[in-house]
Amino acid sequence: MEQIQRLLIVASTEIQLEASELERATGHQFEIRRVDSVDAARQHFASPYATAWLVDDSLGEGAETELFADLKDVNDCVPFIYVDPSSKPLSGFGPDLPDQVVRSTHDHADLMERIDEILRARVFEPQLAQAITEAAKATIRDSFVPDAELRGSWLRAGQQPVHEVNSTIPFCGPHVSGRLSVSGSRSTLTRIYEATVPGAVAPRDRTLEDLVGEISNQVLGGIKRNLGAGGLDLSIGVPLVYSGPACPVRYRTRSGSLLLHVGGERAPDCLSLDVSFDSLRRSYDPSASLDDDDGAATGVLAFL
Repeated sequence: MEQIQRLLIVASTEIQLEASELERATGHQFEIRRVDSVDAARQHFASPYATAWLVDDSLGEGAETELFADLKDVNDCVPFIYVDPSSKPLSGFGPDLPDQVVRSTHDHADLMERIDEILRARVFEPQLAQAITEAAKATIRDSFVPDAELRGSWLRAGQQPVHEVNSTIPFCGPHVSGRLSVSGSRSTLTRIYEATVPGAVAPRDRTLEDLVGEISNQVLGGIKRNLGAGGLDLSIGVPLVYSGPACPVRYRTRSGSLLLHVGGERAPDCLSLDVSFDSLRRSYDPSASLDDDDGAATGVLAFL
């Protein structure tokens, strides 16, 4: 089974936390990136890989509230964990408070428990992640990139990937909601198009948008079939295709998203597939009931 990576950005000069500690405590693979200034932190705001932020007040007076406000403006889905042993009021954050507040730093037990609590709400159950990953890879391999392989997978916080050409499809079902985004560079999509339509003239932008829309449609169809085998039924919306970062659909997930990079000879710089999936039923098991899943989360879908 593929290992899903998690990126924790630590904005602090004092918090000492090792990835190995988190991996032992949570059972998940982590990468930790440390920043020691507000300017350095801002460079990570638009990271498509960030799973969560861990911040204290060591970067300067008011830095934590400034970072919180700025980060939420860029991507308000990213969990923000604030570490403050002084128990001072949180009024400086304004009406929106951090996702978690840790009041003790004497040992890491409470800190790791809070991080784990955030991630448990955002973790794809292994069988669910595997079903989605295998369906996506198989569909791309069968129809578009014969030697397609998974180049990486990340659990992150719902920010859509931004490439040159993109497609987003919302979906919903009795107990699920979410969206699939597929994006790629013009050069990769051109290579895929020329290989699948031999002898065709050089594709225009609209042709590439149609292609990425078809890729997303087929991939989500494969995911639908795989999830249906696990008792999770969903209905698929219409692909919305666009060039550049002006995404017409914003899906604010309260759980997480699974970002996959799939590459091959026709896609040397990879296609990005991003699945935000919220379920009222956590288990990928037809016999599971809603009564067993009181902690499950749902997201909010908005057409802009």
